[in-house]
Amino acid sequence: MAASTAARPARPATARPAPGQRPPATSFRRDIQGLRAIAVLLVVLDHAGIVELHGGYVGVDVFFVLSGFLITGLLLQDAGRTGRVSFQTFYARRAWRILPAATLVLVVTGAATYLLLNYVRAAAVLRDIVWAAFFGANIRFAQVGTDYFAADTPASPVQHFWSLAVEEQFYLVWPVLLAAVLFATHRRRRVRGSRHRDRPAPVPVRAVLAVLVVVIGASLAWSVLSTESSPASAYFSTFARGWELGVGALLATLALVITRIPTAVRVILSWAGLAGILVAAVVYDPTTPFPGWAALLPVLATAAVVASGIGGAPRFGAGLLLGTRPFTYVGDISYSLYLWHFPVLVIAAAYVGRGLTLRENLLLVGLAIVLSAASYRWFEDPLRRARPQWLTPRDRLLLWPASISVVLVFTSLATSAVWTDAQAAQASAYNSRVAAAGTALEPTPEPTQTVAAAPATPSEAAAAAVAASVEQAAADAPLPALNPDLLSLADDVYYLGGCSAYQVTTNRICRLGDPDGDRTMVVFGSSKAQNWMPALDAIGARAGITLIPFIKEACTDDEMAAADGIGAGDCSVWADWAAEQIQDLHPEVIVFAGNSGVNLANLDDFRWTRWDTSVAAILASFSGASDRIVSLADVPILPTQPGECLLARDATLGTCTFDVQRGNLNLERRSEKQALDAEVQFQPTSQWFCASGKCPVVVGSTIAYRDQVHVTATYSTQLADALESSLGLAAP
Repeated sequence: MAASTAARPARPATARPAPGQRPPATSFRRDIQGLRAIAVLLVVLDHAGIVELHGGYVGVDVFFVLSGFLITGLLLQDAGRTGRVSFQTFYARRAWRILPAATLVLVVTGAATYLLLNYVRAAAVLRDIVWAAFFGANIRFAQVGTDYFAADTPASPVQHFWSLAVEEQFYLVWPVLLAAVLFATHRRRRVRGSRHRDRPAPVPVRAVLAVLVVVIGASLAWSVLSTESSPASAYFSTFARGWELGVGALLATLALVITRIPTAVRVILSWAGLAGILVAAVVYDPTTPFPGWAALLPVLATAAVVASGIGGAPRFGAGLLLGTRPFTYVGDISYSLYLWHFPVLVIAAAYVGRGLTLRENLLLVGLAIVLSAASYRWFEDPLRRARPQWLTPRDRLLLWPASISVVLVFTSLATSAVWTDAQAAQASAYNSRVAAAGTALEPTPEPTQTVAAAPATPSEAAAAAVAASVEQAAADAPLPALNPDLLSLADDVYYLGGCSAYQVTTNRICRLGDPDGDRTMVVFGSSKAQNWMPALDAIGARAGITLIPFIKEACTDDEMAAADGIGAGDCSVWADWAAEQIQDLHPEVIVFAGNSGVNLANLDDFRWTRWDTSVAAILASFSGASDRIVSLADVPILPTQPGECLLARDATLGTCTFDVQRGNLNLERRSEKQALDAEVQFQPTSQWFCASGKCPVVVGSTIAYRDQVHVTATYSTQLADALESSLGLAAP
């Protein structure tokens, strides 16, 4: 990672500084190089699936502390020599260190994605690459609601660039704050007297410390609060992570004081710090609220190791281990390894179309190490060392626009190729349909069976369309012209904007459907309720019903329930608020579309009893608000991503039709019992997605799912008639 930014001198400096002399915080330290190795190996092995290291993501926090320490050390060193912060020198140094390798990885990753994966995945990755090139990857993945640990969502091969984005965003602010402190204190010194006016003023340690205390305190507080309310966003947030880099900066600022710590204490600090990092990596897992309070352990542990070696590593400290050649070498290539390992793992898994075994992942890690070593040996290190005299800091600053330009040119060309592939795929599908139609024109015997009666209701018509698609799938019919097209599939969503409560505990109360209608309907739930917004909005518009959504994405029923101590963070706070609003509205109909949180991965150990209690609590919160409450069943879960299936080689309707999952049947049965116990209306939905034990991804020509659990807005709109008749919502 970008933590490895300090230039390496010819010989390591281990002697303690003379009294009053600032220790060379940026000098090469073998223990820090070994600590880089620990950090990157924790991250890589976690991504490879080592169960014992499911908290290996704390390696990123180690890097943040190291980066804050080393970069601030360089800034203070320059400030002590010149009395100011040279932004030109600082950003030129950053550019020379991080941009070449990052640009190379982005371009190679984009090319590999285009060549090895389908065009839809390539289009998404190319968008991510542009964000990464502008060091906005953390913003991108927070915006799309990425859960870094989600097992059922395909990861972007450049998702790990979020941490580089956090660092660069932090370094847009921290040098400016430091420069402001230097300017203010230097001006005060000049006012007090003119002696030694031409000599650089000493670094105002107390003023710098005061700023750091404010930055660290505010960022840590935000980290704790945002982790409780919006953990996925907090994970990628610069505001929630800034304090970690600030702790490293604090160490560099206090370097002179730290050198006075007795050697025996420094030895204990080094080993205790190393142990703390490893404990966090072993004890933490994807369910640990992070960063928040939990990040204190790896951050302070890293700070202990770093502090122990300031001014000279103790003889019997953790440097005995960290300073060995295997660790220092991995530390040397740690930045390259961090950049390369994730694309290798993600693209390989996407190429084979399944989760990889531990053995396969470890083999890929070995490949990533070889690739990283080669990249470091012949690309990264030569560029880092080569600083020709004619290349001034101003010239090196041009690497910023140059690297972005390279990425933009590449992604533009690749995107053009993606669209060409998409058009070719559509033409191929059309030719397949024409060929199938030609076969169908051949004479066939007259059917002997009687023609089935026309469906009596819109709901039956929708179910008949599913049954017809299952019959076509049984005949392995070719894919029709798909609606929506595959490039638009992920975006085929009903966007609520401020009418939903994503990442907040209240939302704007919006009047949709027929805003002036004399009847009112409320829909309550998470993104599973959002599935039905296109249908309900259409129903409301034509039936004179005002539709008011109370929807908060990324919340399960357990998290929203506020009874019996059940509930989690902002989900339950929002649910309480929404229930109060619904009580005041007294709508004619309340539609509750729950989100159990069950999926194929947690089917065997899902807490059904707790979920029953949660749903009962939610339904009870509506008591007295309306004479009619409808519990809308969750949609069946697919075992794979629909886009991946439809883009597979030789994909047909048959290859994209799946057996009904056991969890789906259990889920709908329990939902019906919950509704019966609460004395509310129950509306099943499986008949509109599955027939004869089979669930087709495509119904007619419409893609029913945009991912494994969410319905496309297009198909939801098509189900408006079926839902309207089933719920009896037609205009009187």
